[in-house]
Amino acid sequence: MRNKIFYLAGIGTTFFGTSIFNFVINWWLIKETGSPELLGLITTISFFPTIFLNVFSGYLVDKWNKKKVMIITDLISGLTCLVAFIFLKDTLSIIILITLIVTLRVTYTFFSVASKSIITLLFSKDDFLNVNKTQSVIKQAAELISPLLAGGIVLIISPSFFILFNGISFFISAFLELQLKIKNNVSISKNKQKLLDGYIYIYQNKKIFISILSALVANFFLAGVMIMIPYISIEILGQDYLYSILMTLEAIGAITAPFLMKYIDRDKNNFMIYLFLTAIGIFTCFPNQYLLMIGVFLCGFFVSAFNISFFTYVQLNTKEENIGKVTGVIYSSAVIAMPIGTAFFTFLSKLTNQYTIVAIGSIFLIFIGLLFLFRRNMLEN
Repeated sequence: MRNKIFYLAGIGTTFFGTSIFNFVINWWLIKETGSPELLGLITTISFFPTIFLNVFSGYLVDKWNKKKVMIITDLISGLTCLVAFIFLKDTLSIIILITLIVTLRVTYTFFSVASKSIITLLFSKDDFLNVNKTQSVIKQAAELISPLLAGGIVLIISPSFFILFNGISFFISAFLELQLKIKNNVSISKNKQKLLDGYIYIYQNKKIFISILSALVANFFLAGVMIMIPYISIEILGQDYLYSILMTLEAIGAITAPFLMKYIDRDKNNFMIYLFLTAIGIFTCFPNQYLLMIGVFLCGFFVSAFNISFFTYVQLNTKEENIGKVTGVIYSSAVIAMPIGTAFFTFLSKLTNQYTIVAIGSIFLIFIGLLFLFRRNMLEN
């Protein structure tokens, strides 16, 4: 119980600070520049360093102390936010902002792998699913509260204040993670660790390979959706508060999924079904506030269900000495797919404009059909 309290409180604090930060930064950039291209460019640039780091982040996390990795990365993130706040408190500097976002992406690369893989060292296998569900609820609750809170306050105080707030949240998170007690660990000295172990394991496990491939495709398309939502809300429909409402609805959808997961057989591979329904949700996002609300809610629900079942499966079916490497591969696929998706759909938006999200949903459905065929052929062979 002690580990569950401090683990969930620690990552919850990080989620809350980061959710507010991301919302405000997107709002700030769109409001100041009116350009989804700049937001897309910054997002793409911020992902490039993590593409390289993710190749070996899981390998290093398995060799290092996962608890220390979480604490150190939180401390570095906190200090970076404090320094950035000093430079950004009076004016928006794109260079400083990019430096801040890139640094936070780099530290999060290691934090995300460590925070997911440490679950196998803190809890019993019977607790994995519940911990993942609770973690998802906390994350989505943070994303639910953040737009409601920041959406109003950002109109009153400087957006740079939220950078300071994010830094403080990282320090609090590091303190909470310091209280964690590792129950089990693997003696790294007795196990030969190889950089490609995670990739080899995934290649040999067809179900995990297909799941990661599905996640890669999903991240490619979802990256485009996340870039276009603030643009359509603020610029096309001209409603500042709609973006806040949409992010709230996405969080409500995602926070609902864990409570309904008990009605779904956790041993059944539902990844493809979740992605199909996510694509349907994206396709409904016509440039109309009500259709956008429905589509974003559906996306939040099914993406959350996918993440919970997927990570639980990986944690249950991967040896402790490889969990960090496999988790690193998972995040590598996401990091590779997202900047490519961001760049591609930013370019596509010049052609499709307010109907870009609908176009994303249409293309996504085609890719899912191809994935269904590939999955069937691969499992039959």
